[in-house]
Amino acid sequence: MTTGNRSSPCPTATGLPEPNAVLRDTEWADPDLYTAIGDAQWVPATLRALLDPDPAAQSKALDDLEPVSHQSSIYPATVPVAQYIAAILADPRTATDCMFGWWREPKDRRAPLRSELIIWLRDLIWDAEDSPHDDPDVAAVLAMRPTLFTAIAPFLHDDDPTTRLAALAAAVLLTEDRQLVHHRAEIAERVGIALDGGTATDPDIQSARDTSYALTIAARRVAWR
Repeated sequence: MTTGNRSSPCPTATGLPEPNAVLRDTEWADPDLYTAIGDAQWVPATLRALLDPDPAAQSKALDDLEPVSHQSSIYPATVPVAQYIAAILADPRTATDCMFGWWREPKDRRAPLRSELIIWLRDLIWDAEDSPHDDPDVAAVLAMRPTLFTAIAPFLHDDDPTTRLAALAAAVLLTEDRQLVHHRAEIAERVGIALDGGTATDPDIQSARDTSYALTIAARRVAWR
């Protein structure tokens, strides 16, 4: 399967391609690089909108990426999208507070875009781990775990608690990768502190997409495979 270039000759310090390189070098018009609704030619404009000066446009862009991971499925276009999202996490524009709604749960809430992007990556890894690992697109996502961890790890210390907890829940899943085994004890300790301190509890939220729920489930997985 030809899915276009998924890497840049000039990777960032995290090992990810530069965001603009993903947009420029990925063959978005390739019919084999598809999403749930067909070709991926619409994806670059949507990814650019994640860094739009208008928070409403940023929020809409994240919602508009739903066909890239529709119904927890992984498509050929999913990997370059994940690369781009991970590569922009450190961009100050992702710290903007946005209102989120539509299909994202819980609806009608304000949160930093960065925390939602981390949740998107967390859900992607969750879905990949629950998918057939012999699928080449799933395998490509799972192979990204060490790189994604490097991109997300700085936000384990973020001043914003929403972002910090999102990063922690993602880190639990990412450190199931054997290359990250040396991080497991630290992440397990952080999970315990977060849960014991009640910082990961929100009685008004029942969604499986919520960070509090995800962290609780993740805590059950600290005896990693």
